[in-house]
Amino acid sequence: MIKAAYYGNVDELYDALRQGADIDAVDPRDGWTPLHAAAFTGMRGAVELLLRFGASTIIRDSEGKDAATIAAERGHGEILDLIKASSTKTENV
Repeated sequence: MIKAAYYGNVDELYDALRQGADIDAVDPRDGWTPLHAAAFTGMRGAVELLLRFGASTIIRDSEGKDAATIAAERGHGEILDLIKASSTKTENV
């Protein structure tokens, strides 16, 4: 799923999630989840889908960065805003 998120392949992500894939699966090499990958490349559709399915916004990679930090560092302000809005919703539940 990380590769699909990285490249913004929303159909592949959706199919995997519907089949029960772990939305927060962590790549042992770098600690990335699919949300980290989509935030890195600025793939809005993938980010929106992952957030809609409940992806965690607080998981940190091997460098201690969450997806919002990665989006900010890469200059993806719109992605950062989506992640922040989703984080606020889940933290206030």
